[in-house]
Amino acid sequence: MSNANRSRGSLSAVLVVLAAACSSPLETTDQPGTPGGGQPDGSGPQPVTDAGLFAHATASTPWTWYKLSADTLSPTSDSPHFARLRTRYNSVAATSLDGTGRVTAGTIFSDGALIVKEIYKDGALAALAVMAKAPGDPNAGHGAWLWAEYSPGGGVLHSLTQSEETCHACHLPGLDHTRMNDAHP
Repeated sequence: MSNANRSRGSLSAVLVVLAAACSSPLETTDQPGTPGGGQPDGSGPQPVTDAGLFAHATASTPWTWYKLSADTLSPTSDSPHFARLRTRYNSVAATSLDGTGRVTAGTIFSDGALIVKEIYKDGALAALAVMAKAPGDPNAGHGAWLWAEYSPGGGVLHSLTQSEETCHACHLPGLDHTRMNDAHP
C-alpha cells in the first residue's frame, strides 16, 4: 500500500471515530466546554480551542471539495503551503460555492463556515490548514476567521491563538480572506 493510501486510510479511521463523538463544526450549544457553549462555571461563550478546532476539521461531514474534485493541486509559487494540496468545505461553507465548486464572487462566508486545506508532501498528508468563521470568539481575527495549522495527528503547528498575523497578510486579497479562486483558477 502506498504512503498516500495509508495516510488516507488513517485519516478515514480518525474521521469515523471523531464523527461519532463530535457535533457539527462551531455549532452553538448550551453545553459547557463546547464551541459556542458556556464556560464551565456556566457563564459566557466558550472560545474555540486548538483541540476542538482540529476535532471539527477532521470529523465534520459532509465535505464539498474545491472545484468538486478530491484531486490534489500543485502549489503556487507564493504559497507558504509547501506542497500539493486539496481544499474541502463543510456544509455551511459549501453554500458559498458555485455550481463548479469555486467560491462565488462577492461571497462573505456564514458563521460556522469551516475550510480545511489538506497539505501533502511526498504523497503523504503532512498538515491541515484550517479556517473557521467564528464571530465573537476572542481569537477570531480579520473577517471573524480563526486560523490554525495542525499535523495529521493533531499536533499544533500554528495555534489559532497566534496565527492571525501569520495567515492574514497572505489571505487579505482573497474573497472573504480565502485564496483558492485566485491561487487555483
